[in-house]
Amino acid sequence: MKVKANGITMNYQVDGPEGAPWLIFSNSLATNLTMWDDQARELKRAYRVLRYDQRGHGGTDVTAGRYSFDLLLADVIALMDALAIKKAHFAGLSMGGQQTLNVGLTNLDGFSQLGVFSSGWFGADGAATFAKSHESLLSDPKINDRIRLFWFATGKDDFVLPSTKASLAMLDQHKIRYSYKETEGGHTWPNWRAYLNEFAPLLFR
Repeated sequence: MKVKANGITMNYQVDGPEGAPWLIFSNSLATNLTMWDDQARELKRAYRVLRYDQRGHGGTDVTAGRYSFDLLLADVIALMDALAIKKAHFAGLSMGGQQTLNVGLTNLDGFSQLGVFSSGWFGADGAATFAKSHESLLSDPKINDRIRLFWFATGKDDFVLPSTKASLAMLDQHKIRYSYKETEGGHTWPNWRAYLNEFAPLLFR
């Protein structure tokens, strides 16, 4: 499926019954929406599952210049607008995990359950930079009431573990509640499948 959003043509796939709660999956770097095939096959029974190719990935347009996370955030918000999605659950892997953090926390009226797999705010100062730009949001005393599920998982040997830990430390500083699972292994498909299998049932609570 194709739709115009944020000035580009985006490739996406929707599975599941109309009227069911929306669940959006955001893919990792150098992958496309097919990485979520197994999860969509199972979850489409209870959810309206949206998968999409990030800018420059799969069937979505490739554009010139740098793809900042702000640009990728604007893409997914525009995609939701184009598909008339007002509220959704959101889960992402690696690059898609930072998308989950950026999209979910800055649009809490639209998202209540967030899954962040093998990810965090990337870079040595990623979490601190986000906090500096969104201090009033993170300091909102009602923020924990607005997030029903905030779930992280990363492997002990994953190269993104420092970013995950820095992100969690920043959330701790702002007294934002979350669940965190640290597993064996690294940035690998076996871990990601395990995380998704553990996260998915939590959506039904």
